[in-house]
Amino acid sequence: KIILPLGISFFTFQTLGYILDVYNEEIEPYRDLLVFTTYVTYFPKILSGPIERAQKFIPQIEVERNFDYRLANDGLRQILWGLFAKIVVADNCATLVDDIFDNYQDQTGSMLLLGSFCYLIQIYCDFSGYSNMAIGISKLFGINLMLNFATPFFSTNIGDFWKKWHISLTTWMMDYVFTPLSF
Repeated sequence: KIILPLGISFFTFQTLGYILDVYNEEIEPYRDLLVFTTYVTYFPKILSGPIERAQKFIPQIEVERNFDYRLANDGLRQILWGLFAKIVVADNCATLVDDIFDNYQDQTGSMLLLGSFCYLIQIYCDFSGYSNMAIGISKLFGINLMLNFATPFFSTNIGDFWKKWHISLTTWMMDYVFTPLSF
């Protein structure tokens, strides 16, 4: 019965990335606790990312931002697209998936295949919908977050798929786990 804070993995990835960047002297440590805390706990991206690098994110919160109509318009469009993916697509897929898998022993193989396909769409639309909403909300604040999903289902191979699926997590793993292990 351990109670963990919401988004613990994103707190962990961002903080660990920051510590490793400071240790490797890629960035100077930030002395302003408010700036550092804002970087780690920035609310729009806590649930599903993207996982931002300190050297890209912190300079955006340190400068004075002015309202940019074009950026706000793009942000609202991205929020609506994320809401559509989450509420219309993912939640409707979830209803179908739950019905199929709650009684999986009574289903035909084709229904189980359909349920698996819909589950894949549900997971994608949940994550990409939340990420798009986080990116859109950030644009309203004048902050640009990295793209987190780049139509992975149109990939030509599995390697291309993983480069387009949860981009921030994939690049984080490459930069802080796989590349250092290869040396």
